[in-house]
Amino acid sequence: MSKRFIQSTNGDDGHIEISTENFPHTRIQISDLVCSPNMKFIATRNEKGESIFGWPIIEGKFELNFECLFRPNIKNKEGDSAWKLSRVSDCRHVLLKFNIDDKKPLFDFEIADITTSQRQILNAQGLKGKICEAIFLENGNLTVVKGEPVFRAFIFSKSNSSGEYQWICKTIIKLPKFYKCFIFPNGKLLILLEIPFIIKQWNLINRKFEADYVLNWNLFECKDKLNVDLNSDGTLLAIFAELEHEKARKIEIYIYSTKSSMILTTNLIWMGPIITFTSYSVPSKLFKISIKAFYYEGYCLEEVCFVGSRENERLLVKCDDCYIIDPQNLSDKHIFHSELFDIDNIYNYNYVIELRGQHLWINNLAQNKEWCDFLNKKPKKYNKINAHSCGKDILKIIQCTLERYKRNSNEVNYDKPYRGKLYIWDINESEDYLTITAYKDEKQMENLIISKLDDYGEPFVEFKLLESDDLIMISSFGIYIWTIKSSCLITLLYFWFNVDIYQNCAQKTAKQALIDQLMFLTKSFGSKNIPPSPYFDQLIRHSKRLIYKRKVEKTKVKFSEGEKTKVKFSGLLEDYMNDATILKLYGKELIQVLLDKNQSEQIKVVFNNFLNQCLLQPLYDNDIYTFIKSADIITYMLLKLELFDKNFRFIDRFLSKTALLIPDAYKSSIDNYSALSHLEHCGIYVHLPYLQKISPFDYIFFWISDIWKFLKEKSQIYKFSKFPYIVYSSYFTSPKKTIKLIVPLLNFATYPEKEYFDYNELIYLSDNIFTSLNTPEYYKWWNIKALVKFKWATYGKYYYFAIWTIYSIFMTCFVVVATIPPSKISWSSQAILLVITVILGVFHFTFEVRQFVHGPKSYIASPWNWFDLSAVLFPTITSLIWLLDKPPSMWVLTVSSLLLELKFLMFLRALEYFGTYFAIMIGVAQQVFSFLIVLGVIILAFSHSLHLLLRPTTEYSYDKPSYTDDPNNPWNLVARYQSILPGGVIGESSLITTPDENTNLFAVLDTAIIAVYFILTGDSSAVSPWVLRKNWTLVILLIMFSFFTTIYLMNLFIGLLGMAIDATNNEESFLKLRGEILSEIELFWMLPYQRRKKNWFPQILFYEASIDELKKYVKSVKDEDYDDVSQPYLSSAILNITECGSNLEEKINERFDVMSKEFKNLVEQIAELTRSINNEKNKNEEK
Repeated sequence: MSKRFIQSTNGDDGHIEISTENFPHTRIQISDLVCSPNMKFIATRNEKGESIFGWPIIEGKFELNFECLFRPNIKNKEGDSAWKLSRVSDCRHVLLKFNIDDKKPLFDFEIADITTSQRQILNAQGLKGKICEAIFLENGNLTVVKGEPVFRAFIFSKSNSSGEYQWICKTIIKLPKFYKCFIFPNGKLLILLEIPFIIKQWNLINRKFEADYVLNWNLFECKDKLNVDLNSDGTLLAIFAELEHEKARKIEIYIYSTKSSMILTTNLIWMGPIITFTSYSVPSKLFKISIKAFYYEGYCLEEVCFVGSRENERLLVKCDDCYIIDPQNLSDKHIFHSELFDIDNIYNYNYVIELRGQHLWINNLAQNKEWCDFLNKKPKKYNKINAHSCGKDILKIIQCTLERYKRNSNEVNYDKPYRGKLYIWDINESEDYLTITAYKDEKQMENLIISKLDDYGEPFVEFKLLESDDLIMISSFGIYIWTIKSSCLITLLYFWFNVDIYQNCAQKTAKQALIDQLMFLTKSFGSKNIPPSPYFDQLIRHSKRLIYKRKVEKTKVKFSEGEKTKVKFSGLLEDYMNDATILKLYGKELIQVLLDKNQSEQIKVVFNNFLNQCLLQPLYDNDIYTFIKSADIITYMLLKLELFDKNFRFIDRFLSKTALLIPDAYKSSIDNYSALSHLEHCGIYVHLPYLQKISPFDYIFFWISDIWKFLKEKSQIYKFSKFPYIVYSSYFTSPKKTIKLIVPLLNFATYPEKEYFDYNELIYLSDNIFTSLNTPEYYKWWNIKALVKFKWATYGKYYYFAIWTIYSIFMTCFVVVATIPPSKISWSSQAILLVITVILGVFHFTFEVRQFVHGPKSYIASPWNWFDLSAVLFPTITSLIWLLDKPPSMWVLTVSSLLLELKFLMFLRALEYFGTYFAIMIGVAQQVFSFLIVLGVIILAFSHSLHLLLRPTTEYSYDKPSYTDDPNNPWNLVARYQSILPGGVIGESSLITTPDENTNLFAVLDTAIIAVYFILTGDSSAVSPWVLRKNWTLVILLIMFSFFTTIYLMNLFIGLLGMAIDATNNEESFLKLRGEILSEIELFWMLPYQRRKKNWFPQILFYEASIDELKKYVKSVKDEDYDDVSQPYLSSAILNITECGSNLEEKINERFDVMSKEFKNLVEQIAELTRSINNEKNKNEEK
């Protein structure tokens, strides 16, 4: 019998017997049974699938009578029933799903009233064809979800205007593209996105987004079989699927909290193996073909659902056995053999509906003796759980102790021994110390483990056993939690104390100190019910202080030298630094304390341990959820770590480790026919805080697409117009084999989550790691290249072109006013354009101010910021003066227009076609800037020297001739012209050129600098008036300047330019330019809510990399020598992908060579045979 989830019944008795007088299923087994959302009606279908029978449920009446009959009479081509009873509503309407042979049915479902036998085909735009899911909600509405191509949710409400219920579409909701969807009667909509592999949850009642559930990659291969279930109060979500692993099958179950989206527990159930029952081979010289068939031993997964409620809630898993699992502790699973959970029963949270002969029974689990006995039964086997997951238990113990001491109860709650599920703890108190003993087996005393505690003088006031079988001890000094290691040693798992409160014990009583400690600890518990982080600060400060020592005389356990020594705080801190669980829970706090204490070496140890144990190991285990949470911690502290020690290069180490990340189950990540380019992002990233209703534009778009679809199928014009595209895609594009890689972005390229609009972000916003990547070296990694491509494709190019458009308007308004003569444009038109220029100029200036506030030092140090500021302020101030006073000087207009047009040209740097050249120009300018400063100083020095040598020493005037003995006097430097009389005689009269400021450029220092610059370029006309034979000092200066600058330095400068061009002529320099643009857009142009859009800033990014390029990259990594920092991490999955492909290619080449040789030998044999036949033929002819 097919299973359905149903809601709670109104009855309170243990079971309800349904009368079978005139039972409609006599001698015919029930095949389908569905219940309405609020348990007001039950519909059944017989095994032959001919009829549907209705059973109303009357409140207070346990005996149900058959009331109505409905025959759908829907058959396929063979004449068999082709419908399925899917849902039933409280108003006695059933939803039927069709299974007709037609490949494109008009509808694959319908609604029928089983009391009147009237049918209704729902009418709404885009509803034709097959649907994904349909369900009646508790509020009486009907929800239908349609997938490809519309991706919509249709909400129908019933209307009773004509005396009959009719379903009318009242709302159509747009949905993101999904792979699979699930709907529950309480209105929860869950959709599965294939990439990224997550489930998103919305509430269809208020259309509000509620949660994201990150799925582990183990489930990706079986995503078609993936299923979910919500518990009775909607606080827990079970996600499960049946997987094939090598030659066995397993069921993986994950329990999520719907409030925090955290994975609470996981479980794995192994089922029957996959057995090969036939195999045969086809031998061949070239190929070997092996064909195998498989079957499954055991049963398949039948049902996973929640049963019971509250503390008695359990997860029922039915496969080869019936497993009852505690959802709060999935490792605690037990097989339950009972008719209560028979294969033909239907379950809801508190009730089980079962068929007994011709009777239907409803059993109340809370009143079922067999179920209650099972819950109270002590299982034989237990699995150890983590003490850190017992936060509620720890908090409850602390609160009880606190209340007891507030009531002046000083009695120590001291029960011994403390018997747990796996261990027995015994505490013996002597005058000087406590002895803690743990037994694995009460009968085997030789397996005891002993640990001594030093006497600090503080009283121990509470001893309790946690659900994890760990021992918690409370004193005025702190909280201790002891656990058993796999090596059978008692170890301090958790230690918390507030040293400030403890040091004030002198002013307080021990009781008051204890109360203060417990109150402070109670407030420190977070919303996730995890114990607060230990005080790492005090562990470092009191590193040499003793915690406990071991006593090993009476045990047979072999201890290492380290385990025999006394354990100090330094040892506990070292254990924390190497414990993956501690790093995942308290990594941020631990790293922050180490930074504050300047513990450089310990920081490096924690960082490396975190990368290997918490980041890379979960990925090897296909645990994407833990991988993202661990990446959140390390990236949160990464920028602080880089500022703490730049020599260790934390960011480089992180990027090298995460450059090529892929889950170990990589086979499902390979795409043999991908149309995406290398390093292009893949998947659908959704940000929908509220599901939106469709707009009139959506109606129009659907109507147009419907017409286009008709033309594609019927019109010859479409086929003719498609021919060029077919030719292009056939000859110029080809699918390639790619692999999906991942990039963790949480806190690396995202911003802190906030539920409110923070106006402070409009003034100042802190950098994340991506906006801090300031060198091209960071952009050589594949993950950063893919990230830049993703950001540019999703939002970057749209923002950039919008900014460019605004600036173009700003520039055009000013240039038009400055260029068109006043006689050809009215003052009113000029005033309008100038006002627009001022407004847009002030608008751009605010962003320059925000950049200055964000980083004053970096802003001042960058010449490009000064250029941008000048390009904004010059035309803005000029336009303002023009409006208020008079037209500005022509040089002001010239400079303003030049700056505007040059800045407009700089916008081309973000385009890939021009970007490489801009990257070269900007990169070269940055690299040779220091050389240019040196060259400028040399020019200034020679300018000053020539100014001292060639400046006039006497007074002169350009208006009145003055002839002196000063050779530098401008009147002595100008050219003289004399007349030539007939016969070649030179006359006495002469003409001279009137001198001006350009006659002796060295008269003033500023023009001397210009003259020397002209000499540098090869123009020596500035020194031509002087006679060099009479001024040897000038000759020496010119020789020195020409040799050291024009010949030596300029050739050196050209060489440096060539080297700088080679260094910047690469993709990394261009990506750095684009990355800077994206950073400015994020920090200064986006609003706070836009920085929280999950489709722009996802937690994790998937991108596709060409396997051919991956092979080349891996080969280059193996061939080149890298240091410890920049050595890329190559996982076993990456090596398998590249090596398997290479081996396969080598085998193909080897086989091809063998075939070529065989073919060549075959040709020679045929030729030899031909010759022999011809010889025989010739011999016969001669005879």
